[in-house]
Amino acid sequence: MRITGPRLSSVLAECLAVLPEPASAEGNQPVTSDALSAIESGIASLADKSFLIHPVIAYRLARNEYQAVQEVLRYGSYGPTVGARLYTNASAAGRIAAQLATNLGDYSRAEANSLSAIRCAARSGSALILANAIDVLIHLHLVAGDPMDALTVTTAARSANTSPHLEVVLHIREARARARMGDIMASVRSIGLATETLTTRANFLDRTFANVNEAWLPASIGHVWLDAHHPRKALDHYAEHNKFRSRQGLPQIPAITYQNLLTVARAQLAANDLEASVDMARESIMLFSWPPPNSLKILRELFSGHATAGPVRDLLSEVSEKVQRGSPVH
Repeated sequence: MRITGPRLSSVLAECLAVLPEPASAEGNQPVTSDALSAIESGIASLADKSFLIHPVIAYRLARNEYQAVQEVLRYGSYGPTVGARLYTNASAAGRIAAQLATNLGDYSRAEANSLSAIRCAARSGSALILANAIDVLIHLHLVAGDPMDALTVTTAARSANTSPHLEVVLHIREARARARMGDIMASVRSIGLATETLTTRANFLDRTFANVNEAWLPASIGHVWLDAHHPRKALDHYAEHNKFRSRQGLPQIPAITYQNLLTVARAQLAANDLEASVDMARESIMLFSWPPPNSLKILRELFSGHATAGPVRDLLSEVSEKVQRGSPVH
C-alpha cells in the first residue's frame, strides 16, 4: 500500500475537515437538470450491473463513469446542491472501481480509486457518503495492508457517520483486524456486536449495503476465523453461508463469487486439504470465459508452497494457457 501509517491518518483527517464545505464552481458550462439526471442514471445502472459482468469490463465502465463526472466537475458551473449530487456520483463510481480492483487483486488501482472516492465523498457534504467510501479502503487494508491501518480507517469511518448496515460492516472489519493482530477475544466481541446490530437495527433494505444480510454474515465471520488462523472454523461458516444462499435461491454474482471461492480455497489449503483447495481455485477461474489478468499471479502465490504438486502444476498450466489466449477486451 502506498499511503499508510501517519500519512494515512493525515489524508483521512483532511477529508473529514473538508466535509462541511459546500461544493460549487463557476465553470464554462451550466450543469442542466437533464445532464445531472443522465449522470445519475448512468451511475445507478453501473451499480446494478457492475458485479454481474466480467470484472475487467465492469472496472473500465466504472472508470469511464468516474472520468465523465470529473469532466463535468472540472468544467461545469453549478451551485452547492448540484455539486453535492455530482460529487456523490463521482464517489460512487470511484467506490465501485475500487471494489472491483480489490476483487481482481489489483491493489494499486484499488487504493487509487478508493482515495479518489473518499475525496469526492468529502466534497459531497454528506458524512454518510464519506463513511461508505472510507469502508472500501478498510477492506483493502484488510486484504492487502496492515491491520493497524485498517483500524485507523475504521475509526475515521465511525467519526464521519454510520448507518445500521455500515455499522454491521465496521464491526466485522474491526473483528478481522483484531484477529490478524492476535486479539481473538476482541474479535469475538466485534462479531457479537455485528450480529446484534444486524438482527435488531439493520433489518431493512439499504441500497448501498444490499448484500449485508443473513447470508453475508456467516461468510464474513468465516473471514474473521481465517484471519485468526482457524481455517476449519472458517470453513464451517462458509458452508453455512452456502446453505443459506441455496435455500433462498440467491443469484450468483461473478466478481464477488470469484473472490469468495478463492478465500475458501485459502481456508482449505490452510486446513491441509490441497486437493479440495485446487478444485475450489479451478472453480473460481471457471466463472469466466477468460481469467482476470492477475489470476495466474494470485494462484502462484496461493500455492507457492506446493508448486511441485501434480494438481497444482495442472491448474497453473490450465490458467496460463487461458491467459495466453488473451482477453477479448483491448
